[in-house]
Amino acid sequence: MRRDRHISDRAKGSGPLFAQVLAVLIAGALFAWWMAARADRQMRAGLRQEARLVAQGVNLGHVKALNGTQTDLASPAYLQLK
Repeated sequence: MRRDRHISDRAKGSGPLFAQVLAVLIAGALFAWWMAARADRQMRAGLRQEARLVAQGVNLGHVKALNGTQTDLASPAYLQLK
């Protein structure tokens, strides 16, 4: 009888433990998602900054002078951009 009571007491105590473990797992998943989203925002901001810097260095007149044909390969505008 005592053994059955001990097992029953242990089974009653597993509910709160399960809830605590589940809460920790959910909190960990949310924290990981938050950190990934934060890193994504930071990388996107860095990429936007780099794109702005590159765009400032490109002469639009040279780009507009290109036709997209083989003759562009020898044009001064292409050579400047290259």
